Amino acid sequence: MIDKAQIRQRLTEAYAEVTEVTSAVLRAVDLFKGDAYAVRYFDLSDDIVSVSHRLREYQETLLGASYFDPSAKSDLRWNHYLYFLTSADSGSQSNAVYASAKVTIEADREYARKVVVGVSELTEILNRRHASNRPSGPPGDPLAARVRCR
Repeated sequence: MIDKAQIRQRLTEAYAEVTEVTSAVLRAVDLFKGDAYAVRYFDLSDDIVSVSHRLREYQETLLGASYFDPSAKSDLRWNHYLYFLTSADSGSQSNAVYASAKVTIEADREYARKVVVGVSELTEILNRRHASNRPSGPPGDPLAARVRCR
């Protein structure tokens, strides 16, 4: 089970703005010199199998308004990220179904770059993010190191 309060606290420590989009989704904004440069959504529902079957609808509902907002900076559209957090045992009941859902979600590039991560892996990603913060530029993509390791 994912401790939503603990995850929210970790995100609040890492990002300038964290808001609740739904009871299961948090939205964080990366700022550099006061300007937003990335929007990150964190799905805490721990239900990637269900989401993978309705991914397009899920994204349109969650990201559509922000993605197509005419008042938003146009380059921000290309900097949306969607993290699906899973508990340590979320794949234990049916590994093949879980693995298929993970592949479906991570292969999809509509609206946002998507990644399925365990809670402990999120901690590692956020720790790398803090370590990479440089005053000369915005932090690097926290998913880049993870993707290279695959």
